[in-house]
Amino acid sequence: MSASNDVASGRESDVRGRGKHVSHTEFEAFFKAEFTRIMRMLITIGASSGDAADATQEAMIELLSHWEEVREPRAWARKVAIRTFLRSQTRAEPLDSEASAWDRRDPIGMTAPVESHLTVEAHEVLNALRQLPPRQRQVMAWTIDGFRPAEIAHHLLMTEATVRSSLRHARSSLKRLLLDTRLDEGVGPSNSTAHESR
Repeated sequence: MSASNDVASGRESDVRGRGKHVSHTEFEAFFKAEFTRIMRMLITIGASSGDAADATQEAMIELLSHWEEVREPRAWARKVAIRTFLRSQTRAEPLDSEASAWDRRDPIGMTAPVESHLTVEAHEVLNALRQLPPRQRQVMAWTIDGFRPAEIAHHLLMTEATVRSSLRHARSSLKRLLLDTRLDEGVGPSNSTAHESR
């Protein structure tokens, strides 16, 4: 199946026309506004900076060829970028399923973030996100990127209840993972209590 056919499949709700001609100037504005955002989304789910840039670039090229037809370019570009990234991982090492591709992603600490100026806290959150199960990781990535549960459900072909459940479990797991990280580093409730008792 060609890349364009693969992109088109499962994206009917995003394509089917916006009903007007859109200039390349508008595409350029979209590109400038969204490229780094999409890269960050991919990094949240486990991509390296290089893989995220490659997948985002491919998604933007694909979007340009469909620009006049795509009704929801923000969601469309993200779905194409995510699928491009997952396919690249599958080609690199054959896997049994898409879920396996998500799980394979990152030995923690092996992938570099897109921005070197991330704070220590941001690194902790990013590493915690990468330890979530695939569905929770993906739902959190869309949420962080500003999409509401109803929108995520629509674009990922889930029920809104499933999205909300995934978010609830993801947030609970993140709190636990971040607390464990800080306790391991000697920063946490027990450490604070010990300090106060001195």
